[in-house]
Amino acid sequence: AEALAHRVSSEESDSARISQLYRMVYGRDPNERELKAGLEYLRTEPGVEYQEGKKLRSARELPPGAPGGTPDQTAGTTDPSMPPASPESEGGMMDGVPGFGRGTPAGGAAAPDYEPTPLGRYAKILLSASEFMFIN
Repeated sequence: AEALAHRVSSEESDSARISQLYRMVYGRDPNERELKAGLEYLRTEPGVEYQEGKKLRSARELPPGAPGGTPDQTAGTTDPSMPPASPESEGGMMDGVPGFGRGTPAGGAAAPDYEPTPLGRYAKILLSASEFMFIN
C-alpha cells in the first residue's frame, strides 16, 4: 500500500492521487461519492490516533503477563489446555512467514522499513475492498 502511495505521490492534488489509486487498483475512476469519501479520509486521518497509540504502547515497558508483551514478559500466561512448548518442537503455523515463527526478534514482528502515511493507509483500504482483484 505504501509503495502504491509513493507511486501516486507526484500527482498535483489529493483528488488526482485518489483517482490514480482507483485506476491502478480497480481499473476505473472513482465516482463522486468515492472521491468525496477519500478526500474526507485524508482530511481527517483516522489512522493517526491508532499509530500514535501504537508507538506509545511499544515505548512503554509491559508488566509480566501483559498481552502483547515479549515472550519473557508473557511467561506463564499460556492456555492451560494447550501442551507446553518445548525447544525441540516444530515451529507453528506461522513458522517461515517473515516476522513470525522461529527467527522472529524478541517482541514480535520486525518493524516495517517504511513510515506509514495517510495516503498509504487509504491505499490499504482500497486493497482490502472486495472489488480489488490484482495489481500488475
